[in-house]
Amino acid sequence: METSLDIRIKKLKEKGYDLSLNKIFDDGFAVWKKIVFLGIFYILFSYLFNNLVNIFISNVTGARVIESEFNEAFTKLSKDPAALQKIVPLFQDYINNPLIVKKTIISFLISLLIFPMNAGVVFCAYQADKKGSASFKDLIRGFQGNKFINLTGLIFIFTIFMIISIFLFFVPVLYFVPAFILAGAFIVIDEAPLLKAIKYSFQVVNMKFGQILLILILSFLISKVLGFLVCGIGLVLTLPFSSAIVYSLYKNTVGTVETTNESDSMTK
Repeated sequence: METSLDIRIKKLKEKGYDLSLNKIFDDGFAVWKKIVFLGIFYILFSYLFNNLVNIFISNVTGARVIESEFNEAFTKLSKDPAALQKIVPLFQDYINNPLIVKKTIISFLISLLIFPMNAGVVFCAYQADKKGSASFKDLIRGFQGNKFINLTGLIFIFTIFMIISIFLFFVPVLYFVPAFILAGAFIVIDEAPLLKAIKYSFQVVNMKFGQILLILILSFLISKVLGFLVCGIGLVLTLPFSSAIVYSLYKNTVGTVETTNESDSMTK
């Protein structure tokens, strides 16, 4: 049985869609103002979560001692101009240490578990746009049922593509970041299965790839670079803007298509 998303994607592929740079950012800014505090909560929570995970894994794996030794050695070398050439070998020995590698991998995998809340910020933008406001319950929507499995699967697959890109001088990143951008929204808003969400994201983005890439670059400059320039503190305010832009892309692509049998899940 076709879902609302299936029908909208089919119609979108038939008639296409137009993207207005001004409208994307106007819609994104409008919804960002409504979800900024929920976005700030996500940023602070994820920061605290990742730091606690790093501390815990460091203690469990025994990497804490190696980290302390590295920090002490690094501090001494940085104060001695004649020993600066030893910093690179020191750093290489540190990152290649089996315990550090183990700790890094485990910490990274656990940190992926917080991604559903990132998708929850996009859902908050959807709710704020449709209903005028969003709640904490909307923020944790990505942890409910199959959405959690699909979203963690999505970030895991995306991470694999990013790791592969490292060996290709990061060139594939320019394609895969835009191509995956709507998959999380399809999962958290339309409850789409993982592979279908990725497939539909690729199809929608490929129709206007150049424009979407430009939008994401501008969004990056606003949410990351601008926030960093404001003493880094501005990142707490500007990072949620990225999620608002993701929703705005959803709204101005799939959201432009009307169907006669909208899924009930769209309003839950």
